[in-house]
Amino acid sequence: MTPVYTVPPNAFRRTMAKSFLMNGGNAYALQALLGHSDITMTRQYVPLQPADVRHRHETCSPVESLLRYAQKCKEERKMSHEKFR
Repeated sequence: MTPVYTVPPNAFRRTMAKSFLMNGGNAYALQALLGHSDITMTRQYVPLQPADVRHRHETCSPVESLLRYAQKCKEERKMSHEKFR
């Protein structure tokens, strides 16, 4: 006999909410989608793990963006110097 698995309805909401945030969704837009009247409910509903916060920081931080740009420029300079040797 095939086992029957039950999944609580909130598991789908939590999964959708976390996926929405991890794909660049706005917490206030998520609040509206979930129908929450207060953002604190949304924050409690979708806890972010430290790895999630770190990933978001690396992709959105202006400092990280400047560091990536500086690294790219450094690599391009190195490649252009190697061309002329």
